[in-house]
Amino acid sequence: MRRPILLVVGVLLVCLAAMPAAGQDESTRALRLKALKAERLATLPQAAAAAIAAKTVVVDCAKGGSISAALANNTGPLVIKLRGTCRENVRIERNDLTLRGTDPARDGIQGVAANPQPNAALELWYSNRVVLENLFVTDSPTSGVGAWFSALEMRNCRIERNGGAGIHISAASGLTGTELVVSSSANVGIHSLRQGYVTCTGCRLENPSVDTVSFWGIAASSSGGVMTLWDTVVSGPGGIAAFDAGSYIDVDCVNVVSNYPCSINNTQGSVARAYSGGIAALWGVGAFTGLLNANGGEVAVYGGQQTRPDARPNSVSDFGRLTTGMAEDGGPTTTLGKTVLNRFAHAMLWDGTLLSETLVCGSGSDAWSDTPYPAAQVNGCANVPK
Repeated sequence: MRRPILLVVGVLLVCLAAMPAAGQDESTRALRLKALKAERLATLPQAAAAAIAAKTVVVDCAKGGSISAALANNTGPLVIKLRGTCRENVRIERNDLTLRGTDPARDGIQGVAANPQPNAALELWYSNRVVLENLFVTDSPTSGVGAWFSALEMRNCRIERNGGAGIHISAASGLTGTELVVSSSANVGIHSLRQGYVTCTGCRLENPSVDTVSFWGIAASSSGGVMTLWDTVVSGPGGIAAFDAGSYIDVDCVNVVSNYPCSINNTQGSVARAYSGGIAALWGVGAFTGLLNANGGEVAVYGGQQTRPDARPNSVSDFGRLTTGMAEDGGPTTTLGKTVLNRFAHAMLWDGTLLSETLVCGSGSDAWSDTPYPAAQVNGCANVPK
């Protein structure tokens, strides 16, 4: 039976602040992380357009039509049916808008160079109940889609080859995405920051080439941003990352029931990173390649079997934490590759976590496990039974 995401959080923040004692049941920590996510996502702004009468206009880009002109010339609730490629930068500052194509392979927005250059090819400011559907947004010199103080829903859209973020959700904005493809972003695929909230279900986030990798990775949360990638495929170098306290990101393959594929893999570097109090989690992702890196933050892996892509170990350092176990009752446990803890880091290995290689503790670090390992696999970790 799946462990439910808790909707009543009560003393959540107090519980999260407390360090779990050795021997504490694994479900406590796992459910705390689920409760944290649920509590943060409960405040996600509702983006879907209300069921109200809306004027419909057609913008045929091949015939000289312009989205910006349609926005300027029509007030009130509006549906724009887009045809072809509009080569323009679009700024939205209104509510109750649907921008809809028929096919994301041929209908959409191609960003253009401008002076001054906008933050994104498609910008939202102080806008609510905005829906983007069956569109592409590509080739912007900066980000593809950006939202500030806004609520946005995106369905069946392709966001590709943009010079900044593919999708930038900031300043308490919310994105609800379904069946999005975000690829080849020069900076980061999706970035949730400054209290931004993102959910993406049935999405595909990828960096197909090491040439497109940046420090931010494929998906990132920072400055209090929250992102959960439900039944989503994340692939290519970069992985997911949470950068500071209050920031959370995960790939979650167990808490939504759907027919969408779900996995995370890369061919180089870290698959999940957490810095300075941020939390990056993998829920039921199964077999994965890539390293785990917790530098002052927490990486949690529940139900993942790691295959390292190169000779480097997982790194947990600077008071960072690594937590492992099962994603669901009776499900497969986690398997870790070579892992090194340094500078007062800590690992909590629950539910019979397996070690395919070695676990090494140094520089004031320690680990705890609920199962013994062969002595040759563990070095310097006083609270791991052998």
